[in-house]
Amino acid sequence: MINWQPMKVQPFDPANPAAAIIERRKRLMGITRPRNISRELPPPPPPFVGVQQDHHVKAWEAWQDTLPIGRCRRYVAKRCMELGFSYGDIIGTTRQKHLIPIRHLLMWELRNLLEAPPSLQEIAIIFNKRDHTGVWYAIDKVEQRKRAGEI
Repeated sequence: MINWQPMKVQPFDPANPAAAIIERRKRLMGITRPRNISRELPPPPPPFVGVQQDHHVKAWEAWQDTLPIGRCRRYVAKRCMELGFSYGDIIGTTRQKHLIPIRHLLMWELRNLLEAPPSLQEIAIIFNKRDHTGVWYAIDKVEQRKRAGEI
């Protein structure tokens, strides 16, 4: 046996396609009250200003700076400020054409200008976990541009 309940509206009306759905919801759930949904986002939480760090946190940060990756990240952040680019944009995944030569140049600088140069894998980790072959390509690309006299 089929439980057939006639509806007051047609199943599909091209002029009002949601009428059948609204009618079915009224029949099954009763009359719904309209909700007042605010389209505005809540304000962001206030920033943490003057947060006190324990000695062990400061010691851990100092230890991080002694590692090759911490030292290289500091170098990249300093060079980004000198060149006028955002650190997040340079190490990020964006492929904007004006950022790629800067990113390649910084990879080359890490590999060739620092004492105890980091490995290709370490440079790849610094630049948002890229593959070491991409770093190899970037370094080769900068060396080709230097040989051609573009840099």
